[in-house]
Formats: sequence, structure tokens, C-alpha cells
Amino acid sequence: MLYGGKPVCPRCGRELEGVFLYYGSKWPCAECADDKEEPTYCERGCKVEFAFPDNGREHEREEARKILGAGTAYEVESVEIGGWRSEIKLREFPGKKFNSVFFRRVS
Repeated sequence: MLYGGKPVCPRCGRELEGVFLYYGSKWPCAECADDKEEPTYCERGCKVEFAFPDNGREHEREEARKILGAGTAYEVESVEIGGWRSEIKLREFPGKKFNSVFFRRVS
């Protein structure tokens, strides 16, 4: 369940576009995050690379490999941060969600 409406960065106060936090988490924006490669610190418009095709569960890997190109960058539409799992929607594939463990942030 989503709590607290639109999230804001606890460091700079900027609203996080395309970020959905569950369980009342606090989350830094892409600029304020210490880890500049972590894909969950993305917002709408950030780019992520399909860098880790061997991560995730088998059925997730199979589907991702059919759709995504290894080493290819994609534009983030939204990020959903859950307690045990985080998912990324890519602008290039409307309606599809991918486990965040496949990606590295590139911008």
C-alpha cells in the first residue's frame, strides 16, 4: 500500500516525479542520493542500463532477456520501492514492470 501521497526528497525537499514509495519510506532524489548507480534512486526521465541480466529470479530473467538488450540504456517512467522488491517501468515498454536488480543508473 502506498502511504503519504507524493514523496519528497528528505535532503533537498524536491518532489520525486514517478517515484512510488510503500510503507512510508523516505527516499532521496537522484541528485542527493549517495549511490549514483543505484537504479532505485531514479526518477522519471533518468536513464538506466540493462547491466545485470543474470540477476533476479529465473522467470524474471527470461522475460527481461527477451525484451531488453544487454548494455542498452532505457528511460525510466516510474520506480516503485517496496519492502522486499522494487520495480522499474520503462518509457520504451508501457505497461511492463522490471525488477530493479537488472539495472544500473547511467544518468
